[in-house]
Amino acid sequence: MRIRIVIQFVIVLMAFAWQTARAESPLLILSNLSTTVEVEEQLDVWGAERTPLVYSAAFDPLGTGTFARPDLMEIWLDNHLLDDYDGFLVLDWEDGVMAHLMAGPGDAESARVVSEMVELLEFVRGKRPDAKIGYYRMPWNEYWAQDDEWREAVAAASPVFEASDVLFPSVYDHYGDNPDRDKERYGALVHMALEIADERPVILYTMHRYHSGDTKWGSRLIDPVEYVEHIAHLMHVDYNGHRPAGVVAWAEELYWHQASDSKKLSGEYVRTDPTWGRWREVFASEMAPGESIHDYLTRLHPWILCLLNEAVRGEPCHMEGP
Repeated sequence: MRIRIVIQFVIVLMAFAWQTARAESPLLILSNLSTTVEVEEQLDVWGAERTPLVYSAAFDPLGTGTFARPDLMEIWLDNHLLDDYDGFLVLDWEDGVMAHLMAGPGDAESARVVSEMVELLEFVRGKRPDAKIGYYRMPWNEYWAQDDEWREAVAAASPVFEASDVLFPSVYDHYGDNPDRDKERYGALVHMALEIADERPVILYTMHRYHSGDTKWGSRLIDPVEYVEHIAHLMHVDYNGHRPAGVVAWAEELYWHQASDSKKLSGEYVRTDPTWGRWREVFASEMAPGESIHDYLTRLHPWILCLLNEAVRGEPCHMEGP
């Protein structure tokens, strides 16, 4: 009897220790990755979660940098989130806003868009008071000019940071030719975000492809070793004992595939510029003959989660990529 009680006690302690370790481990979050049975199973395995991202069409459909449609924002919230939602919520406002923010305090519209962004935050918080709200790509990066002007421009946006519950800087790996430089530049961005955030969480937006703007590497999968090392390095950036709280995995591959493959009645592709042509080449090289986009993403996205889990938690990924 005593042995049985001891064994049961040990099992309870082990379960508690596992739950505690998982609760304290870095967050692994999905934003816009495909929803399949296989992906959902991996969410459970790694304790990952989904976080909604709101595009500006829900509050500034004309891209004027003005919180013009609170009615649309309220409709979006009612359609997507329960009244007591207490998770993270990401606001993505770039058109009409980022150019003025990046121009700094000398821009005539800078102070106005900062005020508009704060107003949107306060509106959403009033509707979902338990949500942890922040802006995608804030603070933003200046890859080639991390100078005083960049820091002054970011400082001018301080009311937005002060009104946010969490910061979501984007650390997408843009270039495939110099990973050490990438670590340095994005490390500086993450350090700045941690300094701005103080006690608030900093969660890094990641993507497993090089940025489409790179004419050589754009849209292609990042080498898995480089990808893991890049994210692991940024997760260890430290400011006064604080490190990033986790990562968000983002992608729009279903849209990219549909958009690049869309054709006119004549059979010609709707999108003919080089960026979309490169997407067609990418999918042709990564998808098996006759494979559906659903089956392809079912192969790809669990692997991406596996790599990110290795990067942020140190658990080796043994899955094979496409």
